[in-house]
Amino acid sequence: MPVFAGECRDPERSLARSTWIAAPTIALLYALGSGALLAYTPPDQIDLIGPIPQLLAAGFGTEGALALLGPIAILALTFTLLSQAVAIVAQVARMPMVAGWDGLVPGWFTRLHRRTARRAAASARWWRSVFWPARPA
Repeated sequence: MPVFAGECRDPERSLARSTWIAAPTIALLYALGSGALLAYTPPDQIDLIGPIPQLLAAGFGTEGALALLGPIAILALTFTLLSQAVAIVAQVARMPMVAGWDGLVPGWFTRLHRRTARRAAASARWWRSVFWPARPA
């Protein structure tokens, strides 16, 4: 079970259903995006580093009011990526607490902060493991 399954009402059904819905949707969006890119750009001219801005510039043009939609879409994509990073941090910081519930690590990982009810020990352990190796020598 994924890390957040304990917060679902019916995790077996909900997570399985969301996976069955998400997987084909992702495949469809990938196929449609690739098709759109190939419709607007010859295969030998596709920018492998930045295909999304290239597709937006080809689709909306580089002048006029529609040209603003490209940068707005890139900003929305950037916000989406930052939101995904926050979710990943939440999952990774929660893992030691879930392992503590299962008795796989010491019980102090499961303790919550008195005032804020956050997983203080598990989060501190995660931050320490990420930033301790990056400290200056």
